[in-house]
Amino acid sequence: MREIAVCITTYNSAAYLERCISSVLAQTYKDFRLIIVDDGSTDNTKDIIIGFSDERICYKKNPRNLGIAASRNECIKQLEGEEYVFFTDADCYVDKKWLENGLKIYEQGQKTICVNGKTVYVSEEYFPHIYENSHIQTDSWSESYQTCNISYKRIVFNKLKFDETNFNLVMEDIDFAIMVKHLFPDMKLVSTDTMKVTHQKKKWTISGFFKDTQKVMYIVNFIKKHGKNNRMMPLAYRGSILNKEYLLLSIFPLGIIYYIFKTRKRVSSWLDVIFVFLYVIKSYYYRFLVWKYAIKKKIFLI
Repeated sequence: MREIAVCITTYNSAAYLERCISSVLAQTYKDFRLIIVDDGSTDNTKDIIIGFSDERICYKKNPRNLGIAASRNECIKQLEGEEYVFFTDADCYVDKKWLENGLKIYEQGQKTICVNGKTVYVSEEYFPHIYENSHIQTDSWSESYQTCNISYKRIVFNKLKFDETNFNLVMEDIDFAIMVKHLFPDMKLVSTDTMKVTHQKKKWTISGFFKDTQKVMYIVNFIKKHGKNNRMMPLAYRGSILNKEYLLLSIFPLGIIYYIFKTRKRVSSWLDVIFVFLYVIKSYYYRFLVWKYAIKKKIFLI
């Protein structure tokens, strides 16, 4: 029986998946199973996966698009008794010693139940263009508990699964970590920068950029469940003002200059200029959705 299972969920991420799988298979620690759940992709995801002739790969495709939380739970169903479960995402790639370094943390403390690694976008020194989808919490990674770079002991999944009802698109990973803390109060969730993952460069499409705003619903669900000031929540969503930068943009459109400066975005092409205006438009749509879902959940948010 192998000691480690690596879980990847993917949906129409063929452009990034090959590098992700290659990085996992190239680990210095070799004895693991790689479980890949395809959430009903319509691109050439399957062809990429079956192109790897490695007996460690377990491939499962959902009959339709079920969502991130449901797909992660499907990964868990494929376990065969492994003691440690490592997660990463299809649009990321992992350091060669990702598993080795994660396993070392478990070996250093018997009460460690989770190891949370550090994820960067492209590289530590990279400054993304404003048209890039670079939503990675590099400033507070030690408390982010994102499933692009995290590991849990198998015993966690005997009591808990990812919440498919309230967080099936986003926030399911942070919600899961909070629930682990509640269910295992005597165990430790340890963060380490030795377990490294890099998020690959991604560009927004205009439709995807505005569709992303729908994730507000899950953030409101999170606040309803865990409160407005949970320290494990990303800073942008704490308190009664949800995403202060977007509120500033909706009141003072020229605040986009401050947003660009604060987030260290690059504006150096015609596509960047287009997205400068799109960010301002999105700020109004974002605020409308905040109020819509806050009213629905009967909580006060600005």
